[in-house]
Amino acid sequence: MAITLTEWAIVLHRASGALQQRVASALVNTALDAEAEAKRRVTGKVGPGLKVRTGRLRASIAGSVRTSGSGVRVQVQAGGRSPNKDQLKADTTSAPGTVRYARIHEEGGTITAKDKLLAIPVHKSLFTAAGRPRYAGPRSHPNLDVAVGKKSGLPYLYDTTIGRFPAMYLLRKSVNIPPRPYLGPGLRTAALQMDSDIYEAIESLLEGGPALTTAGT
Repeated sequence: MAITLTEWAIVLHRASGALQQRVASALVNTALDAEAEAKRRVTGKVGPGLKVRTGRLRASIAGSVRTSGSGVRVQVQAGGRSPNKDQLKADTTSAPGTVRYARIHEEGGTITAKDKLLAIPVHKSLFTAAGRPRYAGPRSHPNLDVAVGKKSGLPYLYDTTIGRFPAMYLLRKSVNIPPRPYLGPGLRTAALQMDSDIYEAIESLLEGGPALTTAGT
């Protein structure tokens, strides 16, 4: 049905408030989708995933919508206290505390020991069936001693009740962590859907415009 320019002006004026609400709703949904996608990537439901042990990293991931100057920004973050208070949908994981390793998993980098050496657990007996550490560290593990690999020339810790092989912990001055991003891909995946959500919101409002105008006459 054809309508005049005046009628379209009235439609757009009446739709402005509703359109803002629709756009705001689409932005919140995008933040929720980004949060959910990032969590799927951390747990390995999408992509290679990380070794989930405590669930703290997953619980710290939060999608949010922020005002920035005259605009609005959708973001997803991790590494705060878990569960993160900024989550739009509460996470019930009981794992409080700041997740300091959130950034290095996203961006990669090098971890260097401040004093002595890093003890990197490598033997499966050091973890529970759920993947959690059985010991707070090598100091709490009984019967450990130091040896040096014949080929590598690098030190490691072994269990004296078993023998020099296999290694329990590798001892290193530093270790390189490859990037395994989860926040960036999560936000990009959610953003692909955001454009279509906003377009559909505008389209539905404009399609309903002539009926609103007619009803008001």
